[in-house]
Amino acid sequence: MKKIYRLLLLALVLACLFATAAFASDYDDVAQELKTLGLFQGTQAGFDLDRAPTRTEAAVMLVRLLGTENVAKTEYSAGTTSNPFTDVPDWAKPYISWLYTNNLAKGVSDTVFGANGQCTAKMYCTFVLRALGYNDTEGDFTFDEAEDLAEYLGFYDTYMVEDTFLRDHAVAISYRALAASLNGTDTSLLEKLVKDGAVTQTSASALLTKIKNYRDYIAVYDKFNSFTAGASTTNRSFLLTNTKNSGSFTGSVQNSYKYIATSNDFQMEFISNFNDGSTTSTIGEWIKDGYYYYKNDTEKTKEELTESLMDSMFSSGPSSLMPALYQVKSITVSQTFAGTQYVMTYADDFDYLSLSNSYWSLGLDPSKVMNHSISKCNFTIVVGGGGIISSFKKEYACTFLYNSEGSIMPLSLTDTSEEIINATGSGVYINFPDFSGFTEVS
Repeated sequence: MKKIYRLLLLALVLACLFATAAFASDYDDVAQELKTLGLFQGTQAGFDLDRAPTRTEAAVMLVRLLGTENVAKTEYSAGTTSNPFTDVPDWAKPYISWLYTNNLAKGVSDTVFGANGQCTAKMYCTFVLRALGYNDTEGDFTFDEAEDLAEYLGFYDTYMVEDTFLRDHAVAISYRALAASLNGTDTSLLEKLVKDGAVTQTSASALLTKIKNYRDYIAVYDKFNSFTAGASTTNRSFLLTNTKNSGSFTGSVQNSYKYIATSNDFQMEFISNFNDGSTTSTIGEWIKDGYYYYKNDTEKTKEELTESLMDSMFSSGPSSLMPALYQVKSITVSQTFAGTQYVMTYADDFDYLSLSNSYWSLGLDPSKVMNHSISKCNFTIVVGGGGIISSFKKEYACTFLYNSEGSIMPLSLTDTSEEIINATGSGVYINFPDFSGFTEVS
């Protein structure tokens, strides 16, 4: 059953080979970039990202994110802002008063802000949503829906916070929010800050370009994800080298993948040829009429799909496999003979999931990997006619230590994959084999 579940998830996205997620929890570089823009400050202990923020600290972070710190102080001194809370420390009153007066922050009661209370992800998402023009008193969202709306708008992911919400997470959310659109507009928060003079055009120029390319990238990726049928071929090659004795292992994989999905049915064909340098093995996998079929050189089996597993195929939303803005080092856009080319370079501490997938592909246990260092992690898409993605390419290189039964081996890995999109929509047809000889298993 685990095999079926894996394949159903595989079928969610035609480019599933390139699925990525980040598990890094240290956003010092992001904090530094925000500080350079004048939108974040640390504490006497530095950025102090590894502890939970109070509600007061989170409110101050929001004021700085909006580029209104000086405005908040000036207006408070002039008596044009105020707040009714009795527990706000003097140093924070200008910030809380500005937020309260502008309907961006509320208290835990009419007279208590909860200044020393711990800020949660839901609270900070609520702050940011209000800053983007969403009003929880007029029905745009409720407090309980804050994280869901923030995730839908692209500046939060539920996997970010496994336990305690930290200043680290607040920084990451703030950075991503700069690329989010103001409610009812296509204008990003950063564009508004530049227009309002809170951030200079010069200091924001590089990030504005990055955000534009990132948003364009997401748009074409979402369009691609909307197709209910697709066909592709993938060529993948990898080289694993023991840097101590120069021993190496090479391999290659050629995959053919087709899927057709409707609201109540899913069909798939996946043919994979794996070559380990000397021999080639082939497996075939299909989903048809509520059954999963599997074939290799020695067996042919079939299993019935449950309704819950079928439902899981449609559980992923747009951009769910996209890296967050802070996980991207750069995005370049160029015109080639094949179309518009986007090259995304991931941040150094990103892409652990793809790294783990590479390890598993080579028969290595990721839990035994130590000190991995990524030297290259580029993801390229080419957008052809009609604004449709025509190919994906991923180039990956890293070094690491591997604990093999107590023996530490220094290894290097290069892994390159390219997926060509052959057809989408009505152009996809699956010619299923005869399944009469497949043995049913449970």
